[in-house]
Amino acid sequence: MPIHFYSPENVPEAVLSFWRTEGVRQDQIGYFTRSYEWFSMMASDTRRHAIVVVIEDDKGSCLGIMPLFSCSQSLGAGRGRKGFYRRLNGLRMCGGDYIGPDMSVPLLTELITAIFGKYPDIDVLNMDHVISGARSDGIIKACAQNAQFFAYQSRAQMPHYRLVFPEDREKMSFRSAKSISRMLGKEHALAKHVGAECKVIEIRDRNTCSKYGEAITSLIRETWQAEQLGHIFSVDEANEVADRGWLRSFLLLAGDQAAAFTLCYQGMGTLMYERIGYSPKFARHSPGILLLYKILERLWMDDEVRFVDFGVGEAVYKQKAANDTIYIDAILVIRNCVSLRLLVAFARISNSVIRTGKRILGLSERFMGKIRKLRVKNSRG
Repeated sequence: MPIHFYSPENVPEAVLSFWRTEGVRQDQIGYFTRSYEWFSMMASDTRRHAIVVVIEDDKGSCLGIMPLFSCSQSLGAGRGRKGFYRRLNGLRMCGGDYIGPDMSVPLLTELITAIFGKYPDIDVLNMDHVISGARSDGIIKACAQNAQFFAYQSRAQMPHYRLVFPEDREKMSFRSAKSISRMLGKEHALAKHVGAECKVIEIRDRNTCSKYGEAITSLIRETWQAEQLGHIFSVDEANEVADRGWLRSFLLLAGDQAAAFTLCYQGMGTLMYERIGYSPKFARHSPGILLLYKILERLWMDDEVRFVDFGVGEAVYKQKAANDTIYIDAILVIRNCVSLRLLVAFARISNSVIRTGKRILGLSERFMGKIRKLRVKNSRG
């Protein structure tokens, strides 16, 4: 089948039409960050190499699109000096999955083979948001058809929580009397703690972003994601999104102190949670949950927003706020060689140990929770 490589600015209109139609059909909620418009913004960074790979049938009709940009991919176990890993040259798929209906295994094999052949210096193709099931299985099977590369499923069945606003927005669960009472209590307690009222600042432009940039950076820096995953807040990146009219972030102030922050992007009817942070000194007042409630309260009155995308990963606040869940796999397609297979083996062992540890910790926490309940019950008896 014909395979074409286009620079972002030279993608034919017929391909763009397929991209929009199939992208929305594939996942309307998640389309914003896999759209051509979003990809164009990512591609505008001159530090990245961006390419759009298109496979067609013999009649010239588009069958699938892989929008790619260069990235650095860590593979192995651990981080920093204590880790055993390598940073590889990679290509990451915008939105984490290809655009189009499920492709057959031979087509996927042909397409992936063409990409690795076109870029001999690339060691890994990152597809980190593939719908679990047949679509994910098809990619893994395709990689088994060519000895030049292999698939490593780094995550499986990860929940991706979203909120779909009902037409009758009064039916939303977070607006129950119990929820309102609980959140008002947290807000009053936080205000009493600092001796001043709480307020939410919307950040949508360069001026506001720069004004609060230092406080936001400090909040993000104190999160576990910053420590373990290297997440940071970049004023320059936020300004780039703001210039396109997509920045809509929220900062909770307790008096004049920054208590919590949520970096959000909004476009095409979706508000996307990208990054969160809160001040540990206010942790007992749950400032992150309070800010979430304030955000949803505002969106409840906003007809422009139809969906909220909370992203991938387990979190109690996501489960409580969401009413739609999909499950995704993260797949790395890796060039086949002994050294890279060794790194994958270490990664598998490391992930297995981490999962076992979490399972034991979870069982321990549940056990201790039951003990605490029994103690309370006995004390009352």
